[in-house]
Amino acid sequence: MAQYYNSYIHSTGAIDIIFSGLVRNQQYHMKCLLQSTHGSSTDRTSTTVTFENFVHANNTAVNIVPPSTISTNCANFQFTADPGTDVRRGIVHYCQKKFSEGGFFQNGCIVCTYTDMSYMAPGLDLAANVTCSSTAAKSRLRFLQTAPMAPAVTAGVPTVVTVCPVQNKLCATDPTKGYSEVFKAFTDDLKTGAKFTALIEGISNAPALNETQPTIPTTDSGNAPDLTSFTINTIVHDQAKGTATWNTGSMNAVLNCKWQIATGAAPSASAVWNCLNDQWCGTTRVTNSAGASGTNPANLKTFATGTTYNIYYVCVNDIPGATALSAIKSVGQFVTATPSPTVSTPEPCPNRTGYFVPDCISSNFISYSIISLLILFGLLF
Repeated sequence: MAQYYNSYIHSTGAIDIIFSGLVRNQQYHMKCLLQSTHGSSTDRTSTTVTFENFVHANNTAVNIVPPSTISTNCANFQFTADPGTDVRRGIVHYCQKKFSEGGFFQNGCIVCTYTDMSYMAPGLDLAANVTCSSTAAKSRLRFLQTAPMAPAVTAGVPTVVTVCPVQNKLCATDPTKGYSEVFKAFTDDLKTGAKFTALIEGISNAPALNETQPTIPTTDSGNAPDLTSFTINTIVHDQAKGTATWNTGSMNAVLNCKWQIATGAAPSASAVWNCLNDQWCGTTRVTNSAGASGTNPANLKTFATGTTYNIYYVCVNDIPGATALSAIKSVGQFVTATPSPTVSTPEPCPNRTGYFVPDCISSNFISYSIISLLILFGLLF
């Protein structure tokens, strides 16, 4: 990510220093090393200055940041079942064809991919690992990459395939056609099953496109998804085994979510999102069809008895590189049973005499007590 400029400056006036290949929306710092041109190196003088920003004529400080990438839209195609790899890639290829008209590098370097960026048209990439940590020391900037959340696919149930045209962060151009205009043309071309069959590679023998659920463009412009209407139901748990399962409701959007089962005070949204304990944490993809989720059967932890457990969700839009977390939402709870108290039954006394046995009832004592009561009753009358 570092760029260098080395030149002999022979002008006393202003000069332009131009850097290329910078990462869009990445803040930079510029350090200048200046040295005089005295013939003898021992007589040269030098100075160093670092710029964190530039100050305009109106005294406004502006950070050194290239223009942002274009806000990404995603198209969601719902099938009656998993359509398979060929159809998935066919949608990506058609999207790429639409956005590359007029030249790839001349038209914004748009790359079509899935939300986990696991596939792109051959020969294209999205310049991964080019984001610096905002908290990294300036002298030790490092590359970061967020691990993608792969969508779960269940055979025989409706499946959403999401394809997103994303601008390469190293691109020096913007689309000559409007991004939204090309995106609309891409989704309109594939809106019906007949058009889809005619235009997409590998469509033969694929499950039908559900035309009652048209493509839903979703945009992540830094806004977090709203979970107000999100619900779960049919929570089933087993205290001893440590299992808990539930059904997720549908949303009019596609979201990547993480959940956590917790007791006591609610965790923060970031705590849920960064939870690594797969016994009581997990991931799920919420679509416009109901789904299912629950604890990992391969790594269970027993629930405590007589305890209330809450299920919390945090989500991001199903768009590559989405970072805006939703507000945390408690979507359901379950209570484990309290064991019944054990009642001890006194043991009968051994048929022995001459010593006392605690916690037992002697049959001889009961007999003697009854006889004594009868004698006392006879004396009274």
